[in-house]
Amino acid sequence: MKKVLAVGLTFCLLLSGVGCNSGNGGQNNSSNDVKTGWYSLVEGVSLREGSDGYWQAEWIAGSQGGVCAELPSTDNFSYLNFKVDSEVQISMALEVSYSLSDGKTVSGKESLSVGPDEKYLTVYLDYEDRPSSIVIYPEQSNTDVKVFLSDCLFSDYYKGDELIICEYNGSLTPGGGDENPEEPGGGDENPEEPGGGDENPEEPGGGDENPEEPGYEIVDDSPIAMEDRLYNRYSDYFDMGMVAGYQRYDDYFELEGHFNSFTCENEMKLYTIASNENTKFNYKDISTYDFSKADEMLTYMRRKGKKIRGHALMWYQEAPDWIINCKDKALLLERIDTYCYNVVKHFSEEFGDVIYAWDVVNEAVSDNYAGESITQTAKEVFGSNDDGCNSMRSQFWDVAGIDYIITAFKAARRADPDVALFYNDYNICTEKQKLRGVVNLISKLIESNTPIDGVGLQSHFKLMNTSVVEKAEEAIGYLVELAKITDHPLDIQITELDVENYNNDDKALADFYGSLFEMYRRNAEYISSVTFWGVADDYSWLDINQDQKANPFLFGANLNKKPAFDSVFNF
Repeated sequence: MKKVLAVGLTFCLLLSGVGCNSGNGGQNNSSNDVKTGWYSLVEGVSLREGSDGYWQAEWIAGSQGGVCAELPSTDNFSYLNFKVDSEVQISMALEVSYSLSDGKTVSGKESLSVGPDEKYLTVYLDYEDRPSSIVIYPEQSNTDVKVFLSDCLFSDYYKGDELIICEYNGSLTPGGGDENPEEPGGGDENPEEPGGGDENPEEPGGGDENPEEPGYEIVDDSPIAMEDRLYNRYSDYFDMGMVAGYQRYDDYFELEGHFNSFTCENEMKLYTIASNENTKFNYKDISTYDFSKADEMLTYMRRKGKKIRGHALMWYQEAPDWIINCKDKALLLERIDTYCYNVVKHFSEEFGDVIYAWDVVNEAVSDNYAGESITQTAKEVFGSNDDGCNSMRSQFWDVAGIDYIITAFKAARRADPDVALFYNDYNICTEKQKLRGVVNLISKLIESNTPIDGVGLQSHFKLMNTSVVEKAEEAIGYLVELAKITDHPLDIQITELDVENYNNDDKALADFYGSLFEMYRRNAEYISSVTFWGVADDYSWLDINQDQKANPFLFGANLNKKPAFDSVFNF
């Protein structure tokens, strides 16, 4: 997991004159190495803002400086993200300085252990409270290490990306500290030696925490025999998931054994966690976030052995006033960044052993054809002349454009480096211009190095649409082609599957599901999960009323198997 520092009160503040020339690793270089227009410098390092909005940096090989950013006073920002690549565990020093109105400088220092698995140090800052300089450097000597500033979010736009922008390879010798991880007796922590520290996940007795041993009991109390479970039948293909809301998540004891993945219907969404009704909510204060319902549901499902899909971080529908009515781009991006980071971080810390995916942005492409030109990459995917695609939508887009999506994905990745991050939308499988709009968006995200791992196909189908299976397979093919052209792997998950069946035609539904899952199995190398948007016909969001029920699932209102179940199970 990434180390996260809320810069400010977490440091023991000392009055001094320390800036970017402080510490062993942050020596200011005022020699001829300085180039015109390069305003951030440490020994051997020149850093400036490029014309494209990204940081540019040069690091002289063999220098002994740390990575340093001297920040112009006109910019407020949310975070700086440093990555440290080291084959062994090392201690990094982080120094932060604030320039006060009286001319004095307040500074603080903190030491953090990173590597080989924990590689990220994120300096996470308050919107108004910003330092004048930040320095990071290894504390021990003779350590082969690579350090770079990987990402930073400013108030108006990104001035960093996942690209390496401040890099050093070699042996840094700034300090000669007390810890040397290459020597068994050189420090308190040595992940390669069983007795080298309090935590050693590779040794059963090496510490209090063992990620292979959950701190809870998994209870398999399902009445369904293992060989009769739907997810077990599909174990060689993809996961099988169910969705339920807070009022009924534990009502399906008889059926939950068929699924090994679970999604909360609404309880992990923006309007639940940070609703208008929550008068104490403050997006900067995670203690005011309402995780209670989601935590209760996920605790239950984790004990039942279920994996968890997070749904959904950013969705314009029913978004609370504090974010949907924000018309200032800088402030909106800061709120999105803070909220997405806090939510993903919470669930990563509490349920990180079972959360395997997040729908980061939901339904950003509209249903309206706008004839908007698509990217060159999207043109290559479709292999045809550009006849445009659907437009984008939401107040978020109107204020911040694609930056709101990029911000959400990067905040989620910063909070959890391991979870898969998805863009999720409907009608991708049934409407060509909607598909083109999604491919166009994903191609832009890939080109901007946004950490997107996959696409969620909601898959709300109508039984009368007999060509939907063919269209769905075609959509999957276009997404696969996009991944090949961009050389960017894209996982595909079916996220909200149901089939409108208001006539309650069991045979037609069985035939439809049989054909659909035959196609899914045929494309299983690209699909990692299939989730039904519900469990049984007793409840569906498609129900008009009790007399006009949609009957969209494999199980009837009495929780018994329908012929559709047999058509999916028996192959």
